[in-house]
Amino acid sequence: MNRFFLIFIFSFTLLAGVNAQDDKYYPDVEDYFKTQGKEHWHGYGTKGLEVGGGVSDQTQFISFYGSSYLGMKTYLKVGGMYEFGEIKESDYSAVYLDASFNVQLFRLWRVLYVNLTAGGSGVYDDIKPALQEQLDHNFTNFNGWNYGVFGGGEAEVFLGKRIAVLAFANQRYYFKEGFGTQRFFMGVGLKYTFKE
Repeated sequence: MNRFFLIFIFSFTLLAGVNAQDDKYYPDVEDYFKTQGKEHWHGYGTKGLEVGGGVSDQTQFISFYGSSYLGMKTYLKVGGMYEFGEIKESDYSAVYLDASFNVQLFRLWRVLYVNLTAGGSGVYDDIKPALQEQLDHNFTNFNGWNYGVFGGGEAEVFLGKRIAVLAFANQRYYFKEGFGTQRFFMGVGLKYTFKE
């Protein structure tokens, strides 16, 4: 009787321990993916590369970012954008360098993820002399560089284990007075995720 009781307790404890593994963070990425039976695109150790494009008030942009997941719901993203177009019928371009912290707001199954974004940004505005003449601003001390913060959100819809379609928008605030202290961008893109 005691032997049967011990086997029952041992089996129950082992089963409970196996079930509890589903909610744990795995220090070894390979072990995590094996337990899922398929790759999990929002997990510890996952990396991502994305390319996108979109519009602002008067211009267009292309973007390139890399991401590194810290856990199931948080990740860091670093990259930049190239903005180009015409303002007041004059050529304009800018280069952005961004770093952000992102948190999952909610997910629908394992297909749609909605994330909040907050970060810092540096920008170099290339304002040609013709555009400077059109704008009501003194550019004597303007060296092109500005810095600020941004916040926004993004939605990811996965088409498979690795490829996702993105939709994103963010509002930016730059600290140096003058040209473009507030800027809004929205766009779409593609993201490829992988594990090391």
